[in-house]
Amino acid sequence: MNNKQYLLANVLLVIFLTAIAAYFRYSSLPLHCNYQVSYNLPCHTCGISRDLSQFLHLNFSTPINPHSYWLFAFGVLFFISRILHSAIAYYHPQHLKKLLITDAVLIIIYPLVVI
Repeated sequence: MNNKQYLLANVLLVIFLTAIAAYFRYSSLPLHCNYQVSYNLPCHTCGISRDLSQFLHLNFSTPINPHSYWLFAFGVLFFISRILHSAIAYYHPQHLKKLLITDAVLIIIYPLVVI
């Protein structure tokens, strides 16, 4: 992967994450869990979509799913890291290999620490 491809991938990820955040922030569509509708039992991810929407409205007091905090924190950190890594890759392209290794390590380690 060269520097331009890395920057393009990061720009696309930032746009994608921004679109997801905008959907959760401004959408008034109700979100339903297909598993709960089908089996009348909550799944392990029930409530995360509602919680993320509430977090984007800066309401951190009433999460349905306790894993929502970690998922939201990961999303925020991932979003910030994309911007920082893009800036580093743009201004210091000689560090691209180190950035790719750092990305891979962080993406692998974070879920292990959270779970």
